[in-house]
Amino acid sequence: AAVAHHENKPSRVIFGSRPDAVTGDRCIERDEQKHLNALIVNPTQHRTVLVGMRGCGKTQLASALAQQCEDAHWSLVAWLNAGLPEFITSDLVELARELKIDTSDQPAPETIIRRLFTRLKSADPSDRLIVFDNVEDINHLMGLIPSGDGVRVVATTTNKVGWEDQGWNSIKVGVFDRNTSIEYLLTVTKSD
Repeated sequence: AAVAHHENKPSRVIFGSRPDAVTGDRCIERDEQKHLNALIVNPTQHRTVLVGMRGCGKTQLASALAQQCEDAHWSLVAWLNAGLPEFITSDLVELARELKIDTSDQPAPETIIRRLFTRLKSADPSDRLIVFDNVEDINHLMGLIPSGDGVRVVATTTNKVGWEDQGWNSIKVGVFDRNTSIEYLLTVTKSD
């Protein structure tokens, strides 16, 4: 009988260059973070998008979530740059390599991504997070959204069109009110 070898399968993979989450006195509790966390702890909520204007904190919310998932030892926490369609493809190919997907036959990127998605879908149930940061258009993710038991996908975008139609939970991320923004500025600059 053949013995299954698991040396090639890391028990945890942390992938991508995620920005650091703000901590300490610079961190302001936001209702959007509580809403996001509530969706993510529910394994039946597979897709969530954070929508808001540039600079409102979408990436920070996603980064804080990714940090929590890392701290909770989720088996996969992946951060993908989704600013351009080619970035999405290249990051998914790189993630496939990180997960030891066989590419010895030098397949096309689309084949590598298909193999990655098959692995994710076929894997034993486990908590896994994949973040697509800065998606310009939901159509750039067409055919590029992984699924699997325990896989949660979060996207950040300024473009609110089409997400809910495609079955995504949408969280609108607003800006700080005037008092909160002034208080935050004074804290960060340590100035009056």
